Amino acid sequence: MLFRRIARIVARLGPFVVVIAVAAGARAAPMTYFVGFSGVGTLPALGAFTYDAAAPGFSNFIVLWNGTLFDLTSAANAPNIGGACAGAASSPETGFALMDHSMCGGLFSRWFGNQDVASSTFGFYNETLALPAQTGATILATGPGSNDPFSVFGAGEWTLTGAKPGAFNYVVNFSGVGTLPALGIFSYDPSTPLFSNFVVSWNDTLFDLTSAANAPNIGGACAGATSSPETGFALMDHSMCGGLFSRWFGNQDAASSTFGFYNETLALPAQTGATILATGPGSNDPFSFFGAGEWTLTELPGGPVPPSAPEPSTAMLVLLAGLIIAACRAIPTRRRLSS
Repeated sequence: MLFRRIARIVARLGPFVVVIAVAAGARAAPMTYFVGFSGVGTLPALGAFTYDAAAPGFSNFIVLWNGTLFDLTSAANAPNIGGACAGAASSPETGFALMDHSMCGGLFSRWFGNQDVASSTFGFYNETLALPAQTGATILATGPGSNDPFSVFGAGEWTLTGAKPGAFNYVVNFSGVGTLPALGIFSYDPSTPLFSNFVVSWNDTLFDLTSAANAPNIGGACAGATSSPETGFALMDHSMCGGLFSRWFGNQDAASSTFGFYNETLALPAQTGATILATGPGSNDPFSFFGAGEWTLTELPGGPVPPSAPEPSTAMLVLLAGLIIAACRAIPTRRRLSS
């Protein structure tokens, strides 16, 4: 009897249940993904994009390959379409389906890069295994040529890794003198707090600063500063005490390379606030390279969900349970009144 009563109640509340289910099914904030590459030839140093399934749309899509930074954002939002997948449209949904390998069946996926003295190309595509081959979709971008007389090539497969949900994701914008970084990006979650990743590409070398950002070196410029992720983020967003100027710097010679961020007092003798530093390999060039300057941060779309907000599925169940209980209590009351 109880199950029949609940079934009748749910039937009466049908429109409300549908509304709740639709609200629960809505996707949350945009998500940042990192692309993991494998294959032959020259592999990309980094690939990352942010995709909002609710909008839908790519707000950024960048790949660093052979020292060239390719912006594939526009191409991902409007990929080229072949004849392999019936009904496929040149849309962000198709671009994401290509990237997460969910675009129809019977297709294999490949990334590829080409560069010579005249130009460079980087792209992702999928294609039928059976001949004659048909392409499903292609995301493609072009770039400048190289100073090397020999052509460079790379190709292979990829996987996706989602950034930690709820993390803030930032792009570092560099200015200054000498060799400027090609890319800087990190994810920081203030609720943990923790950097889940922090990478910079400078002078064709990829520096992983994640550990250093979570435990920066501390100087005497800021009283009470600790070697913690909070201090690392305060350094990066220029909020670490007052009277400091901030600099990034990079050095590379034949033996080793160094890249870092630091802030320091203007008054002499200079005192450092904090330093985030990573080392890397040397270059094959007999000349030394140097770069230094300032930076700003750009927050990528999508911030953390407020911790007090329940998950959509939980909210749906709580609201549905409340409606059912209220309706169950109302039915005996109506029967007593009618009798």
